Amino acid sequence: MTGNSGGLDTAIAALDEEVRAMLREDLPWQRDAALAAMDAAEWAKARDIVHTVNGSASFCRLQELQSAAAALEFELKDRSAKSETRELFRESIERVILMIG
Repeated sequence: MTGNSGGLDTAIAALDEEVRAMLREDLPWQRDAALAAMDAAEWAKARDIVHTVNGSASFCRLQELQSAAAALEFELKDRSAKSETRELFRESIERVILMIG
């Protein structure tokens, strides 16, 4: 859904305020912790965090974020992550954070 905020708008509008509040609280630190773990080559830790984001995005029907997290989680199983996949993950989280306010 890159470039199509309509799907993201719809998914976020469907979330109740408690779930949006959880995402507002959790996504920034999850993004930062996952990226820091990858920078430190702590692959298992990064994979655990990204797996959690993947599950949250799936539950909330945030397809773009779920796809980005799933791709990164797959790469992390091999103890690596392409810079493009990391950036897509970061950008997808950023879009959700901006949309939920």
